[in-house]
Amino acid sequence: MPTPRVSNGSISSAETYDATAVAALSEKLHVPATDVVEVYRHEFTRLHAQARVKAYVGVLAMSNTKNILYKTTSRRC
Repeated sequence: MPTPRVSNGSISSAETYDATAVAALSEKLHVPATDVVEVYRHEFTRLHAQARVKAYVGVLAMSNTKNILYKTTSRRC
């Protein structure tokens, strides 16, 4: 069974993220999925504007999202 994909056409048709990855990151860091998606969209937009090779923008944006949210949640504890 294929992994569900979520897309926001307002930025680009290339901006897709794995709903399973968002849910897992949300659960792991104890933050709402909407926060994960918000940070992801910001990072995707920022990286996409600068990228020469667009193929890995989604992967890099998700990695940055994880790091940003991890730093944010570790400050609260």
